[in-house]
Amino acid sequence: GVPEAVEAAADTRVRVVPGVEISTEVNGLEAHILGYFVDCGSQDLLAALSRFRDSRLERIKVILARLTALGLALPLQRVQEIAGPGAIGRPHVAKAMVEAHFVTSFQEAFQRYLGRDRPAYVPRPKITPTDALCLIRAAGGVPVLAHPWRVTSLLPDLVAKGLMGLETYYNGYSPGVIGYLLEL
Repeated sequence: GVPEAVEAAADTRVRVVPGVEISTEVNGLEAHILGYFVDCGSQDLLAALSRFRDSRLERIKVILARLTALGLALPLQRVQEIAGPGAIGRPHVAKAMVEAHFVTSFQEAFQRYLGRDRPAYVPRPKITPTDALCLIRAAGGVPVLAHPWRVTSLLPDLVAKGLMGLETYYNGYSPGVIGYLLEL
């Protein structure tokens, strides 16, 4: 949607900042790396994002197979319709489960079936934070660690490898946490 956003903002005072969020993992810690001002035409970035989307779809197929084995068959096509043109994920499966009356709520879908250590959970392949930093920097972007409070132990290594910022204002962060992150 970035080209469309740039076009829509062309004759306005709105500045479109192309961005990406990449889920990563290292030493059992999940870290999300934001990339601001990325060149959305970067072939390396586009190829990596395509691989990520493909792996997400394969993951959903395995999740649906596990649900079917549990007697909760959902059509892939419906989950894809719910996801629309964006990246497909477990929230779309949860919504389909509610629609099919397999569960009464989104939360129940995750608590009983889709959450970590639940019967239909399938881990998503992730790249390392370092790989995400390199990908974002190579695309001319500014890499920023998203919602960093639980992964501050990663900061020294990530800064040494090119991290350029922290998301300090995040829903649910107390003023004390925000102040600490601003100091970092």
